[in-house]
Amino acid sequence: MPLASLRKTALMGASLRGATLIRAKMSEANLDWANLSEANLTGVDLSNARLREADLREADLRNADLRGADLRGAHFDGVKVSTKEELETFQALGAITDEVVATQVSQFVDTLFPSSQSSDVQATSTLPAQGNVPKPDAGESNATSSQQGSGS
Repeated sequence: MPLASLRKTALMGASLRGATLIRAKMSEANLDWANLSEANLTGVDLSNARLREADLREADLRNADLRGADLRGAHFDGVKVSTKEELETFQALGAITDEVVATQVSQFVDTLFPSSQSSDVQATSTLPAQGNVPKPDAGESNATSSQQGSGS
């Protein structure tokens, strides 16, 4: 089945709650204020997309590419990730604001998957008011690294 291509699409304020967009190509799309809560965004390409104030609560973001995405004010409560690296990306974004919860989730992932294999982790989160996800340096894996920010 062909992948959905929504590259550079203007979807500001769109209601995509619970949508299945597995491996969709959405790079450079404008999803400001969009409702993507409970959406299945497994493997979706959101690189360089705008997601300001987007609602991604309970979304499945396993293996999603968020490099260069503008995530200012986006809501990620209960987002699902699959690897320790993805969890660390959301921690670095400030998406997991409770240090105790982050430590417990990280320890849980380490216990079950000591080599950072897939684990379907859910994180409690809210992104900081400022925060583009920087593109990784050459040689980095698909899991992005990013700057620490304060919660909004």
